[in-house]
Amino acid sequence: MLFGRLRNGGFLLLEALLSITIGIVIICSALGVFAQCVRLFSLTLEQIEEKEQALSALYTVFHLARYGDNAVVSEGGKRLTVRLRNSTLSVYAFRSSLLLAHKGTANPIAEGCTGVAFSLLQHSLTARISFGNEVYTLQVLPGYFKR
Repeated sequence: MLFGRLRNGGFLLLEALLSITIGIVIICSALGVFAQCVRLFSLTLEQIEEKEQALSALYTVFHLARYGDNAVVSEGGKRLTVRLRNSTLSVYAFRSSLLLAHKGTANPIAEGCTGVAFSLLQHSLTARISFGNEVYTLQVLPGYFKR
């Protein structure tokens, strides 16, 4: 007889409550780890999407500078205008979007753009595009740039 109980294979109420408590602690810990993993995954996914948006914007600006001509920076460095074949295209930021305007219609190149600055110096184009706290810089050197 152990603690006043006969050995007939049953559990004491104290043993059952203790095992349930330990089980609940283990399950809550596992759920906490899972919730942290979901938050980390979401944060990482947002960062990846932001970097993809920035890469898309830089790629578009590079190709406009590379294949366009008669580039003009206006509005205090906030707008880049180039002629591509027979069309005039403009790139500028508006309401957290980087837009590409053509024939009076502006289409988004990238979402989440918080600022843009273009400059033309000695036949080279420099573009600084901000997404949140990150600033991405593209410099198109004279060998690749037609003016």
